[in-house]
Amino acid sequence: MSELVAKFPDHAEIVVAGDSEQSRPITGIHIWGSGRKGSRPAVIFHGTAHAREWISTMTNQYFSWYLLNNYASGLTKTYMDKYDFYIFPIVNPDGKSTPFPLIVM
Repeated sequence: MSELVAKFPDHAEIVVAGDSEQSRPITGIHIWGSGRKGSRPAVIFHGTAHAREWISTMTNQYFSWYLLNNYASGLTKTYMDKYDFYIFPIVNPDGKSTPFPLIVM
């Protein structure tokens, strides 16, 4: 995520939604299109809520990469200009088998 933010600083930033039960940060990426960030309806994606959902982390990372690398193309630009995306690849950094409550921003 840090590499994406460094490459696309005008459309992405690192965000922290809070801390886990074991005081680990729940880190994600905020992605936006043209205009002021945080001014549109939010779309939230999260992954790895359970300890064994390994593929959801990579899916969310790929989706972040795809949005930022394809911003100039038609449909991606339309959605990024209409919504703010908050993507959290791992919402259970403790690795516990019970999920965390839904993150509300």
